Parts: sequence; structure tokens; C-alpha cells
Amino acid sequence: MSLSRVRIACKACRQSKARCEMREAPCTRCTRLGLSCSVQPGFRREGRRERMRQLEDRVQRLQGLLTDGSSSTETTAATPVIVVATSYTIGEVTLSSGRVQRLFSVFWQRYHPVLPFLDESRPAAEYHGESELLFWFIISVAARHSSDRSLLARLMPLVSERLWTTVAASAPSRGLTQTLVLSSCWPLPDFRLSNDKSVIHANLALTCLSHLGLHASQEDVAAECLRIACTIQSLSSLSMDQGIPPPASVSLEIHPHSRIPLALRQNLQIQQWSVRALRTLFGDDACAQLPAAAVFYPTMESLERDFDGLCNTLGRGQQLSLTTALRLAAAGLYLDCLYFSETTPGPQRKQGILRAYKTAGELITTAISHDAAYDELRYSSVATARLLLTAAIVIFRVVHSTYAVSVDVSKAVVLYHSACFAIHRCSLPDGEEDEEEEEEEGEEKKDKDLPYRMVEALKLLWRMGETDTSLLSREPSLTVQNRICAGIFFDTVVLWRQYSRLPAMTLDFLPDMSWDASDWTLFEEAFTNH
Repeated sequence: MSLSRVRIACKACRQSKARCEMREAPCTRCTRLGLSCSVQPGFRREGRRERMRQLEDRVQRLQGLLTDGSSSTETTAATPVIVVATSYTIGEVTLSSGRVQRLFSVFWQRYHPVLPFLDESRPAAEYHGESELLFWFIISVAARHSSDRSLLARLMPLVSERLWTTVAASAPSRGLTQTLVLSSCWPLPDFRLSNDKSVIHANLALTCLSHLGLHASQEDVAAECLRIACTIQSLSSLSMDQGIPPPASVSLEIHPHSRIPLALRQNLQIQQWSVRALRTLFGDDACAQLPAAAVFYPTMESLERDFDGLCNTLGRGQQLSLTTALRLAAAGLYLDCLYFSETTPGPQRKQGILRAYKTAGELITTAISHDAAYDELRYSSVATARLLLTAAIVIFRVVHSTYAVSVDVSKAVVLYHSACFAIHRCSLPDGEEDEEEEEEEGEEKKDKDLPYRMVEALKLLWRMGETDTSLLSREPSLTVQNRICAGIFFDTVVLWRQYSRLPAMTLDFLPDMSWDASDWTLFEEAFTNH
């Protein structure tokens, strides 16, 4: 005869389908896990559906309690809570909320109109809550011409480290993308000409935009402004600064219902034309060469007519903001620079290069005669200094060649000097220092202030060009042929490096450029006389 054993299990072990060693309550398992142990005759284990139903009921009860506790819950949930701090700190730098407000005000009034893609209606505290990186970069940009000259110097290493740490360790975000756009416009002055990262930042911003799914036109105004700003910065840096045809995947359209600021809309129109012109000549081939002369010259004539139509559509000179007027002139200049890359000599090539010379002169004239030039150049982006540099290079290459007989050399000298004046205006302020302090900080400033370095390079270039018979005895030509519109810039950089490596004794015997690049009054008088 078999004897059946009576199994006794507690409620907790039955629910978990666990072996229960019940001799007396509590059982071993409940003791180990700290559970309430009890025996309930007739207990039936709850299924998953029943437990889910109980959890849903509990959630609904809690939601009801929250709703009853505040009648404005929906409004509060929809509007983020802005915590206004009395001060803000990064590293060893602490700024009061009042000073932060003043710096943000400077940024909105002076810098942001250059590329208006951020929301000015949002308070500084909201930017800090959403992205501390973006917040501190805005502060750094506004501090460029602050009365406290030490502020930017103290912020630079801290903001730079946080930027690269965020790029390396964090997923793409809107705040990071916006910061990269700002950095491509006003990079921190902690680099030299050889390691300028603003171009890298512009293209990183476009990559982040794609990861965020914002690469196509958006109805949301904030997202659309960010997309357009990324597109303008990235494509202009690729084609104008690096000489690389723009990728075909970038969208250049504007959502028809978006209320985009006029400056952004106009600059995108200029970029649309530039991309269309380059694709007409080179297609989507990043390694493309100029088409044959029989195709090149008729195509250029057609594109020049299209550019004149763009100018008539947007307006010229005082009708546009300084930044937009310079970008428009630069679009025509970079197209005309392609004539330097054409290797077949002849009257068409000479006519094209002289057109580039004329366009460069018009760009420089715009930079120094525009009503807002004196104020706005001070707060302009690094792109302004770059395109002025290219215009000065075109003047230099034409004057120091056999084409010099076809231009007014005395006016060319004034234009070249004027470009240096305008570029110098884009540099950081010298401040009020004594001569000893200026001498100590001179070398550091030359290394890290890009516009200042540009002016020094242009002065050396002109001094050397005056004695370089190899330039003066031939037509302007380029050895760098793989950089499309930027070919003349890279070719002249090679020339400048050759000059800069000459012994110091050789440079001492060169004619000096007897003018001060920071004296705006002298510049105005010289330009007026011509």
C-alpha cells in the first residue's frame, strides 16, 4: 500500500512556482528574500494578465490623484520648468545671472544676425537647461569683444574640452549641432592657420543633422532654420574653402510653410546657385577636372548670365546686409576664379581672369564702403575674413603677372591694402595694454588670431611678390589644379610657404608695406582718394 504525502506550500512560493520547504512559517525561501510568508488554503496563482490588469488599475488611480491635486497639470506638463539660477559655473569660471543676460543680449544684437538660426525669444536659463555646451559657447562668442579681456581666455580651454568630449562621447543632439554651427562661424581662437577646425565643425554639424533625421525640409521653424544654417556652412566650407564639389545628398529646398528669416533665405539662395553652377561644370565627381575649353567657356558665359540674374533678384550693395552682400559677391568671385585653372592661353582666359579681378575689387569695395561695414566687420564670422583673403589673393596674382598692364596698379594697391584693413577689423581687439605687455603677447596673438595671421601673410606675400621676377614675367597660372574654386587659394599658400622659408636676412632687404592695418581712418582716406 502506497502512502501519499501532503505538500504544504506558502502563498509566495505558490505564486512564483518555487519549491517551498515548509515546516513552519516562515519558510526558508521567504526568510531569505524577506517576504511575507503565509499559508492560504485554496489559493490559486494569479496569471500574467491578471497582474497586468491590477497594475493598470493602480496607474489609473495614481493619475487620478495627480489630476485632482492640481487643475493646471496639463499646462505644467506641456511647458518645461525653467530654473533661473543666480549664477552659472563652468570649471573655475562663475558668472552672475545678470552678466549672463548682458552677454546673451550682445550675442543676439551683434553676432546672431550674421546667421540667425537660434530662437531669440528663449531665455538664457532655458538654453542652459537644454544644453550647457550651447549655453557656454554662446557666452564665449559674446565674450570676444567683452571689456573683460580675460573672460574669453579663461573660457577657451574649458569650452573647447567640453565640445570635443561631447563630440566623442555623446550621441548627436540638437544642442551639439547648434554648437558646431556656431563654432564654424566663430571658432574659439585657440588654433593656428594649419589646424583650423571650423571646416570640420561645419561638416560634423551636417552629419549630426542627418543622424537626427533633420536633413530634409521641415515645417517646424526651429528645425528648418538649423538645417539651413548647417547646409550653408557645410557647403560653403566644402566648395569655397576646400575646393570639393558639394554632395548630391544635401537638400537645398525650403519648406513652403516655414517662416524663415530673410538673411537665411537669401544666403540659401546664394548657396543654391553656387551648387547648381558647380554641378553644371563638374557633376558629382569629387575628382573632376575642368571640362575642355570648347565646353568650359560657353558654360561659364551661361553661368555668368545666371549670376547676374541672381544679383538682380536679391539686390546689390546697400539693399542687402553686409554679410549677405559679401556672400553674394564671393559666389561670383569663386566662379570667376576657375579661369585661373584653365591652362589654355588665349584672349578668353585673359578676359575671364580680368573679370575675376574686377569681381574681387567689387567685393573689397563692398566690405569697406557698406554703411554697416565698420561695426559689422568686427562681429562677422570667420568666413568673411576668408573671402576677403581670397579677393586680396586675386588682386595680388593679377598685379604680379604680365596682366598688370591691363589694370590700374595704383588702384590695385589701394584695394589690396583695403582688404587687409577689412580683415584686420575682423580680428580680436588688442585692448588697452602697455608696450611691454603687447610685446609679450604679440607672438601668441599672431599664432591664434586667424584674421591677424591673414594680414601678416598678405603683407609678406606683397613684399616678396615685388621682387619675384618669376611671377612678373608670366601669365597668372596655378600649379594646384585639383581644388576647383579654391585652387588659387591653395596655390598661393604654397607660394607663401616658399617665401616664408627664406632666410631672415633676405626678408630684411625687402621693401616694407608702410601702413598700419588697424588704422581705419587712414584706410578711409586712401580709398576715398582713389
